[in-house]
Amino acid sequence: MAASYGTHQERRNIDRRIILLALGMFALGTDAFVVAGVLPVIANEMRVTEAATGQLVTIFSLTYGLGAPIFAALSGRWSRNTVLLTALGAFCLVNIGSALAPNFFLLLLTRLVAGCFAATYAPLAYTVGTTLAPPEKRGQALALVVLGLTVATVFGSPLGTWVGSHLGWRYSFGLVALLGGVATLALLLCGLPRSESGPVLS
Repeated sequence: MAASYGTHQERRNIDRRIILLALGMFALGTDAFVVAGVLPVIANEMRVTEAATGQLVTIFSLTYGLGAPIFAALSGRWSRNTVLLTALGAFCLVNIGSALAPNFFLLLLTRLVAGCFAATYAPLAYTVGTTLAPPEKRGQALALVVLGLTVATVFGSPLGTWVGSHLGWRYSFGLVALLGGVATLALLLCGLPRSESGPVLS
């Protein structure tokens, strides 16, 4: 009876690693939206027009939106967990690069690379998140991971804009790097279930 109750309670609880995957998505979402809030600040410091600065948003969004199938094909031979953690950790480091970029060209380049790692992480976060829940809870697990991206539009973007307006736009990217770094480190410490490489795509 006690064992049955324990199993029932375990199934009801949400695996904390799903929340960490959602935190990674929150970092990605914040990164995607925060630049729009600090465009004038970046344009003024980098001595470029606001229209040119807007390309930082465009290049990240296009790479993030269109790159997922390409990077899924390129990384299909490796373990999903390894690719997921590597992509999130690299995303964190690239945002540090954005924060330290000395000129607009390098800042634009870091946005391109950040979009690549975001496109690699996001679909794997959805996949791995569902494997962390029992079959009857997989829809809920997927919704929680997606919620990280949704919450970023409500809280992450305004927070990053506030940080950029008061402390400087470089700190906005620093905030994204901090969020991604915390999620990466926590996932490394908690561990992910053993997984094999997915099917190799053309």
